[in-house]
Amino acid sequence: MNEYNKNKNSTTLTSSQQEEEKEVLDEITNTTIYVVAVIALIPVVAILAWVGRTVVRRKILSGSELNSETGLHRPITEDDSLQVVGGRQYPAVTTSLPQHCFETIQEAPENIPKIDGVDTTDGGIWEFPRSNLRLQTVLGEGNFGKVWKAEAENICGFPGTSLVAVKTVKDNGGKEVEDLVQEMNIMKEIGTHPNIVTLLGVCTEQEPLLLIMEYVMYGKLLTHLREQRAKQSSFFNFSKETDELPDTLTAKDLTKFAYGVAKGMEYLVSKGIIHRDLAARNILVDHNKLTKISDFGLSRNLRDIGSEMYEQKTKGALPIRWMAPESLYFSVFTPKSDVWGFGILMWEIVTLGSTPYPGMGAREVMRRVRDGYRLERPAHCHPQLYALIQRCWSGDMNKRPDFSELRKDLAKLLEDQHGYIDLQNISDTKYYSMDQNPDEEEKL
Repeated sequence: MNEYNKNKNSTTLTSSQQEEEKEVLDEITNTTIYVVAVIALIPVVAILAWVGRTVVRRKILSGSELNSETGLHRPITEDDSLQVVGGRQYPAVTTSLPQHCFETIQEAPENIPKIDGVDTTDGGIWEFPRSNLRLQTVLGEGNFGKVWKAEAENICGFPGTSLVAVKTVKDNGGKEVEDLVQEMNIMKEIGTHPNIVTLLGVCTEQEPLLLIMEYVMYGKLLTHLREQRAKQSSFFNFSKETDELPDTLTAKDLTKFAYGVAKGMEYLVSKGIIHRDLAARNILVDHNKLTKISDFGLSRNLRDIGSEMYEQKTKGALPIRWMAPESLYFSVFTPKSDVWGFGILMWEIVTLGSTPYPGMGAREVMRRVRDGYRLERPAHCHPQLYALIQRCWSGDMNKRPDFSELRKDLAKLLEDQHGYIDLQNISDTKYYSMDQNPDEEEKL
């Protein structure tokens, strides 16, 4: 009997142990399956996030307002087949290369030294492989750098080749590089807006630094305005617009130019950004006559400095003819200083690209502005439009309108069927002083 009880207890203990072991094994199995599932999900989530980001960026750039302006889908023509490499010109079509197959930039990544002393971190999603970029021709050149027309492969999720604009500096060291990096950072903060040139990517890991932007077909507004002078005999008033002369600007086109800039500046102000160089030379025009603000080399983000104004403490070349009195004499810049520059820009538009304060030197401009002098109303400019321009030039910055108000006022002018700029009666000589090159900044 005792032996029987002993065997029974042994059997019971063994069954209990087996059940415990089974529970442990089940728990381990379930945990293992859970861990494996989580690990397997990580790359799937990462892939979905990447696809989502690409789709969003692509959707932004190909939206109804942007698709026609970016130039990303513009077909490549024979005129685009010039490749510039290392200061020499090479034809794009050779015996060894098929048509439209270009050499990559001479400065291949593996042959370029890393940049020292310049913070180019946080390239993040903006960093673009320079081996996928091919420079073609120079679109513009300033004192410190160049802007190239280029081709980019698979940029921003667009498959194939896209036309882009690439900005770089002449000197790979010093302040010019720092300024370009600052411009890159400003453009990253701006994001996307139909009236602002869109950032597509950057190359910052090696020299030379490259800022990649959308390609805007007609280039600088200043150049576009001046080209119209040869077509003055074909100009029509706003009320006489016709489809027979699609390349001729109308009074409504000129008002639209100003409206687009005001709309873009309204957005910049909402981001806390001041431009500080608002002029016709820094506005681009696409083939739909849409204006886009560009060149953020002097721009600053007021949120970064935690202030409502920016005070420049270093000397340098500045756009004196476009600067407000508080900027000229106290080196203070605010969104209302940009409003002053916008008034000068509108005067440039009205006069088809005249140099502000014709016949005056920089010091005389400063003195006359301080004493209350303002650019006169061109005879062909309607008093109502000039009154709007003149409000931008109030000596008291607090009395100047903001860009939201300017946008609304210009929208009302566009709704009106009245011609506010009489292009048939524009003076061919009175406002077109070219004594001072507005592309060259003057030292303050």
